[in-house]
Amino acid sequence: MDHPVNGEDAASAGASPAAMSASGARPGGRVSALDGLAAAVLDDRGVVVGWTGAAEDLTGFPADDVRGRPVRELVANLPDGLSGATHVPAFGQVRLWHRCGHTVDVTFRTTRLGTSTELLVLAAATHHVADHQYGAALLRALSAQHRITIALHDTDLTTVQTNATQDALDGRPVQPGTRLHDVLCAEDAENLEAVLRQVLETGVPVVHRSRQVSLRHRSARRHALSLSAFRLEDARGRPTGVAALYIDDTELRARRQLDLAREVAERVGGSLDVVRTAQDLADVLVPAFGELAAVDLAQSVFDGDEPAERLGGGDLRLRNAGLAPATAAWPVGVEHGNLVPPLSDHPLLRSFQHGETVVCSRDDFAALLGGPHLAEHLIPHDAHAVMAAPLYARGLTLGAIVVCRTGLSEPFTEDEADLMRQIASRGALAIDNARRYTREHRAAMALQQSLLPPAMTDTPAAETVGVYRPASGGAGTNGDWYDAIALPSLRLALVAGDVVGHGIPASATMGRLRAAIQTLADLELEPDEVLTRIADLVQRLAAEAPADEHDAVGATCLYAVYDPVTRRCAMASAGHPPPVLVRPDGTAETVDIVPGPPLAVSGMPYETATIGLEPGSVLALYTDGLVDRGADDDTDGGLRRLTMRSPPPIARNALWTRPAGRSSPTWWTKKRVTTRPCYWLAPAPYQPRTPLTGRSQPIRQPSPRPGNGPPANSPCGGWTTYSSPPNSSSASWSPTRSATVTHRRSCG
Repeated sequence: MDHPVNGEDAASAGASPAAMSASGARPGGRVSALDGLAAAVLDDRGVVVGWTGAAEDLTGFPADDVRGRPVRELVANLPDGLSGATHVPAFGQVRLWHRCGHTVDVTFRTTRLGTSTELLVLAAATHHVADHQYGAALLRALSAQHRITIALHDTDLTTVQTNATQDALDGRPVQPGTRLHDVLCAEDAENLEAVLRQVLETGVPVVHRSRQVSLRHRSARRHALSLSAFRLEDARGRPTGVAALYIDDTELRARRQLDLAREVAERVGGSLDVVRTAQDLADVLVPAFGELAAVDLAQSVFDGDEPAERLGGGDLRLRNAGLAPATAAWPVGVEHGNLVPPLSDHPLLRSFQHGETVVCSRDDFAALLGGPHLAEHLIPHDAHAVMAAPLYARGLTLGAIVVCRTGLSEPFTEDEADLMRQIASRGALAIDNARRYTREHRAAMALQQSLLPPAMTDTPAAETVGVYRPASGGAGTNGDWYDAIALPSLRLALVAGDVVGHGIPASATMGRLRAAIQTLADLELEPDEVLTRIADLVQRLAAEAPADEHDAVGATCLYAVYDPVTRRCAMASAGHPPPVLVRPDGTAETVDIVPGPPLAVSGMPYETATIGLEPGSVLALYTDGLVDRGADDDTDGGLRRLTMRSPPPIARNALWTRPAGRSSPTWWTKKRVTTRPCYWLAPAPYQPRTPLTGRSQPIRQPSPRPGNGPPANSPCGGWTTYSSPPNSSSASWSPTRSATVTHRRSCG
């Protein structure tokens, strides 16, 4: 080899001395490098005097064919000007002929043998040298990471090399030849060696497998390790050992647990709906804690009541309230709203009922359910670990959280059981708050409904239909009310009002005002006089309230009196929106009425306005929720929308209303009138052939007023018959909260 080679190029593409000498950095790399390292001895003329078997493997030429020949005859890319050179470079890259006719790229290095003139040439295939160089660089980089412990084990799982320092484990140096039993507790070492042996035998790597281990000399403290391992092989694919990476997950896992606890605090408890809170709790656990999560609650919790205390097996009256993820392939027996089947009196159930978080396998959970057949309908087929925690708050067991891990995920640990106890405690408080709100909401609703009049009334003056629906947002119940009061002189008083505030206090105030208005209505006072006296009552109620609640007592009210004989309606308003009048031809307008001050303000007069009502007219009373969409809207705009979408002469069998869950009522979707509380609508009486409830009724006219009675030739004689207005189509009208509509009875 007497030709010069570019040493700079060789250095850049080949292996450095350090890289070549680092073959011991990994077992697989070391064996592969030595097995493929060819050697040849040259005399001072560049003639081959020595040839190894590895050199024969590299070039295909046996020693007898090469020995005694100049080495330059083996070089394929020797420049013409260098054929007579005798100098051999110290290192570089060259392309050699292979016996089969192709060429082989090799990286070589030369060294003089002692004081003789002979040279030792070491060479290897360039791609093998590059692999070894980059592998050694990767190993050095990994070894420099203080949070990653890398260990190279031979086929006996003895540690060949590791970057573990004295501070990394138990203060003792880890020397080559150490086994895991010398560092870890016996049980933990056996578990880890079983994983490494499986990797060595199968060649299937292990990635990010979590393990809890204790050091041999500090067994009281547990460390969370993440293990990744892969098999090492030589150039012929023969197993030479296992490379294992151990990452201390203790701090990382603690950080993840803190993040999960914070997310539970942020996402659970924002709703006062029991089912929504349970679903939020299930959602936050997936996938951070497990692959599947279910929240089951006692049946009484859905109704706002306290669950009964139960011990032992049997029917626990639990019903599913939340599943996550909703798109998962749950077993056929697991659905929203399904009852949990009776459970056997199992020790795990007893532990759960005493407040313990239970961690069990699929088989144990199947035994708790009563057998494998039932388990197939309730446990996911690939679930291998189940954790169940009681939802315990304020001395009550409200239900349970059940989390499953499936597939290749790790079993639950003790630390995770402790975390689940904290999550269940916080979730139970949120669910109990929602349960208590549900109970109070139901009580307020029951009180308010008991204070409202019947949904339908049938008086000589008009037939009315009343419906009421509160906002289903945060407040729920409020002080809106309506009334239709039959007066002694065949007249009809119509009332719509709105008390300030929400909940039971507003409902109680509403009940007192309604009772007072009914009493004053029997006196047949004018509308302005009725409102004046009611305003005095509200002032007294405000004076009786606590000092910090004086300004919270108030109401608005519209009081109207309709006389079917004169076909006139007198009304007065105390800060209440004006009614809407729909004429028989379908045109709509708001009644021109001057509103007085709200009932909380006394000392100011109210003004009575009187309008005439043609046969077939509709008069609608409502509360401000119908026309007020919120801070971004004005009342005038709401009134315009109301008159633009008012009902035809008979609002037959439909209402326009807003959907549940909106805090500000507005025009939304069409809804049929049902017995469910909705909004107040009072259509006129009509003949039996019309589809709505109601009928024509004769009433005796006791004393027709001059000019207002029936004609002398009326076929009714001494009776006045109130017939239906013209036929009409379904309404396209959308009242919200409460409204009153009345059709005047017309003399035939």
